[in-house]
Amino acid sequence: MLFTDLIFVFAFLPIVTVISLFDRSAEYKNLVLILASAVFFSWGRPALILLLFATAFADYLFGLGAASENKPLRIISAAADLLMNLAVFVVFSRNWLFDKGNIFGKLEFLSFSEKLIPIGVGFYAFRGMSYVLDVFRKRSKPEKNPFCILTYMMDFHLMFAGPLVRYDEMRDQLRTRRVDWSDINDGISRFVLGLGKAALLAPAFSQLASVGMNFKDLTAAGAWLGIVGCFG
Repeated sequence: MLFTDLIFVFAFLPIVTVISLFDRSAEYKNLVLILASAVFFSWGRPALILLLFATAFADYLFGLGAASENKPLRIISAAADLLMNLAVFVVFSRNWLFDKGNIFGKLEFLSFSEKLIPIGVGFYAFRGMSYVLDVFRKRSKPEKNPFCILTYMMDFHLMFAGPLVRYDEMRDQLRTRRVDWSDINDGISRFVLGLGKAALLAPAFSQLASVGMNFKDLTAAGAWLGIVGCFG
């Protein structure tokens, strides 16, 4: 599922928003966000839910290990988390093991299409690494509540678009929600502006780049238009 999909704009987002308003407690809102994010990220590929929960829980455990007073355990935990997240990024960003017809991709429910956007996996993997490395460097305290780590890791608002937010920047927000009408208005305005850019401007600049950078009939003016399209 993508932010520009009609099912996201007119069904998924409104439904999740309404459900999250049933209770004001942060615990309830975190649970709704975790479940909604799992559905969003694994849309059409339910097997991905296992990957999400397994790696997020592993980040939680490695974070506890990285805060240990035992130096070898701290180093092993940080190194293991780094290797795990790099492996997730490399394998799933290119889908070469799970592409249709290749190894695991021969099984329909394990085959991943290009809808599994590489940048989405990148944000997810680097978010886990940043948390554990911050704990290892003692820049952040380890989180003892696994549901807070799950919420931080699987927040679909940041899944494909970023930015890469450190855990300490979200720690307080995961336990206390403070929302007023100005925040809601600001959020709606940003969403509409971002959706407009993604749905209207991005395709136009993409076409401009593909036409302008056509090397068969390349002209100086076309090259400049192509450059503008690439950076637009």
